[in-house]
Amino acid sequence: MKSEVDKGNAKPSNYGLLVDRVMLNIGKQQVYGTQVDYNMATGQAFPRDLKDRAEVNKRRKSIGLEPIEEYLNGMSEMHFEMNKEGYLKKGIREPKLYKVE
Repeated sequence: MKSEVDKGNAKPSNYGLLVDRVMLNIGKQQVYGTQVDYNMATGQAFPRDLKDRAEVNKRRKSIGLEPIEEYLNGMSEMHFEMNKEGYLKKGIREPKLYKVE
């Protein structure tokens, strides 16, 4: 897919999603932080096995993705809404979100 991205025939952001899925499935760390899990006690999304967290936003920007904090907050909000009844039963009224700079 990388060659198609380089030719302008595929979206770089879709390539990033694919790279992360493949890396995790072969037992390696993801590059762009697109694959997440959730802290069920807070509703907060977090990236699964992420390589070099300090540089992830530079890598994400290079393929047209928003900062990871914004992405994780969106994933947290979506997950919370899909599981709202269960969270409300636990007394959780909203997901815990990351600070966005």
